[in-house]
This record gives sequence, structure tokens and C-alpha cells, in this order.
Amino acid sequence: SIDRPYSSVQFQSGSYGLQRYIAQTGTPLGDRGGVAYVSFANTTFDGWRRNSDARRVLLNAGIAAPVGDKTNLRVNLTGSNNLFHVPGPLNATQVAADPRQANATYDSRDERRYNRLARLGASVEHTIDARQSLSALVYINPKYLQRSERGTFRDFTRYHGGANVAYNRRDSVTPTVRNRLTAGIDQAYQDGAILFYSLSSTAGRGTTLRDNKKEGAYNSGIFLEDELTLHDRLAVTLGLRGDAIAYSYQNFILPVTNASRTFAQVTPKLGASYRLSPTHTVYA
Repeated sequence: SIDRPYSSVQFQSGSYGLQRYIAQTGTPLGDRGGVAYVSFANTTFDGWRRNSDARRVLLNAGIAAPVGDKTNLRVNLTGSNNLFHVPGPLNATQVAADPRQANATYDSRDERRYNRLARLGASVEHTIDARQSLSALVYINPKYLQRSERGTFRDFTRYHGGANVAYNRRDSVTPTVRNRLTAGIDQAYQDGAILFYSLSSTAGRGTTLRDNKKEGAYNSGIFLEDELTLHDRLAVTLGLRGDAIAYSYQNFILPVTNASRTFAQVTPKLGASYRLSPTHTVYA
């Protein structure tokens, strides 16, 4: 939380064309410790080697505020636009002649990766009483990725989303023994198109579609964990997690390769830690 509005602007520069602009601002919301914030950063870099330049824009905005006396809400939006070129490998003779040169093949293809992605998420934490609480989150994470790679121009579209619900309970068994129980479920799913094109004479997207497919993955999990702490030094953790995972693959040019796989597994967990001092802990 903050007690007054703030704003700042920074500029940084360095060798090989490095420049970075950073702007951020925030303000309190209401009288219960809520806050709204926005930050923006733009970085450019010419690179040390040929075809190694890069740029990135990063935006982060959010709101965190109480909703009633026992509930806190957070909403966050993050977005990035990132382009970087790949100079490729050199052999020892090329490094000795000119270590700043690019691999000739990589340079002619203008090999690069261009990533545009965003994430919108929201979380809620609710205090039931002094010992119990509930938390939940949900997010969506679209991605659009482009590459010039291995003589092809590649488009990846990804839609990724998920959610989580968890229950937490803390108890004092005795004055020197504490217990923490956590249980919950989580879900995540990602799918999207993958398109490979020929590479044009200018290293852009060509007119020949070489591959058209999609790959999806779904994960559903349930978990339970209990931690017992003795004298604030020794902690023993027991846990159990069950997962059901499904993968799917579809090829719209060669449908004979279409396939799917599913997996299910229950995984136990056993852990222990011992605090030797306020700054040293050993664990297994």
C-alpha cells in the first residue's frame, strides 16, 4: 500500500546502443490501503554482433484493494512486445577473423523471434476467521509468436488460461507446535494454431504454406499438503497431488499424424527442514 500518489521517469543508456526509458505512476484507492499502479518500460539495443539487435516494450498495470472487511482483490494486466535477432554460431576461424560477425546463413535469413503476449489475471483472498482462509485466481494469457527460423517463417498462436482455488488453515496444536493445512484444485489449458510458411526473398512470410497444425494441452490437478512445525525450528511436510493431463495434436495437411495422449498420476511428497539460526536452514 502507499499513502500518496507517485510518478517517476527514468532514462538509462549503455554501450552498443543500449537505451531504456522507464515511466511509472500509482495512487492510493480509498482509505483501506488499496492501490492502482501502471509502469511502462521501453528498451532498445543495437547488439555487439551483427544481427543481434533487440527491442522490448513492457507494460504492467493493476489494482489491489480490499472488498469488505475480510476480502482482498487484485487485478493485474501485463503485456510485452519483444523482437530480437539471432546472430547464430561461428567456428573458431570465423571468431579469430571477426568475432562480431554473424553466421552468414542466419544473417541472410534475418533470423529473429518476435513475441507479442499479454496476461490478464485476478485473484481474491478471503479470511474466514483467524485460522481459515480461501483464495482463488483466474488468468488468461494470449500469445502471438513469429519466427524466421531454419529457412521457414513460423506463426504460433497460443491461448492459455487457468484457474486455482485453495483452502488454508493454521492451528496451534500446543504452544510449541503449529500446523498448516492447504488443499485445492487447479486447471490450465493451452491450445492454438502453428503455421509454417516458406521464407520470402526479404526474409518475411512467403506464399507457400508448408505446415498447418495445432497442439493443445490440458492439466487438471488436486492437491493436499500438511506442515507441522515444532518449536519454530523443525518443519515436516506431507503432501499428495493428483494430476490428469491430456495432449492433443492435429495436422491439417497430414491428418494421418493426428493423435492424443492422456496421463494420470498421484504423486506423494515428504519434506523436512530445520532452522539452524535465523539465517540458516537445512532441508530435505
